[in-house]
Amino acid sequence: MVDVGLSAHYVRTAAGQAEIGARALGLSRAARNLLLVINASKTAQEWLQALQGVSSEDLAYLLELGLLTPDATPSSPAANPEQMAWQALSKRINAATYDQLYTALTAQAKAQLGVMKGYRIVLDLEKADGVEGLRKVALVFAEEVRASRGMGAVQELYRLLA
Repeated sequence: MVDVGLSAHYVRTAAGQAEIGARALGLSRAARNLLLVINASKTAQEWLQALQGVSSEDLAYLLELGLLTPDATPSSPAANPEQMAWQALSKRINAATYDQLYTALTAQAKAQLGVMKGYRIVLDLEKADGVEGLRKVALVFAEEVRASRGMGAVQELYRLLA
């Protein structure tokens, strides 16, 4: 059995690419699904969690057949722009004072999320225990804004915390 590194990134080989079209090996549904979607954008563990019914044995089998191989390209030091912006916002939230967080979140809550969700965030602010509690609320708020309005809308919070 092939040793499977779940933290590694895998890519299809030429044989794996050919198998997608040929279906010559009669792979199980789980193994075929994994072969179809896997790329170096996620670790093996992330792919196994994302695909229902796929196990590390399926991954090991595809490696054993030579259909997948560990990604040999060096990982890019730069993450995607949205991920970098999110990391910058998280750092700014963690560095902000109680007053900065409270002021920015109360100013933005209703404008960014609407009356009902904004009111809920303001209530969460009032119940927050100290600056750490406000930081947690700020991250929840930012995630809700990102999900509903996109990363561009979250940048207003970043600007207010400067």
